[in-house]
Amino acid sequence: MKLETRNFGEIEILEQDVIDFNDGLPGFPESRRFVLLSEDDSPVSFLQSVEGDDVSFVVVDMMAFGHHYHPWVDASHIEDLGEYDPAKFVMYNIATIFENLSDSTVNLKAPIVINAADKKGKQVICENEEYTVKDKLFGGGGADADAGSQNGEGCE
Repeated sequence: MKLETRNFGEIEILEQDVIDFNDGLPGFPESRRFVLLSEDDSPVSFLQSVEGDDVSFVVVDMMAFGHHYHPWVDASHIEDLGEYDPAKFVMYNIATIFENLSDSTVNLKAPIVINAADKKGKQVICENEEYTVKDKLFGGGGADADAGSQNGEGCE
């Protein structure tokens, strides 16, 4: 299918690449079908709605940035994505990128968890108290914390 995007222009995507977010994303409940777009091996991607509403989020793989990000998520919050398997599940965080890159922030409190095999996704709240919705993407903050909890499912 053809998709007109703000960041990539008109692109062709395959239906098999579409990720279903059955509950939508907070603030965007009508946007339920997305595709991940990126250039080559960039740690930065775009989570782009395919429903013609031009909803798009900059998302990052915190591990690719070299951060020690270890969110803990209650297993019941991701059970509708299928049986947890670290080989099938991937995680991204929504980022806000500013012209001065050192001002850029990332939402570490609410990662986007995707079952890449089944193409199901969900934004969840992690149990870690040290993570916030506006941690510095570059240069410290909660992203460098090496923490965990014993009361949930580790999604690393």
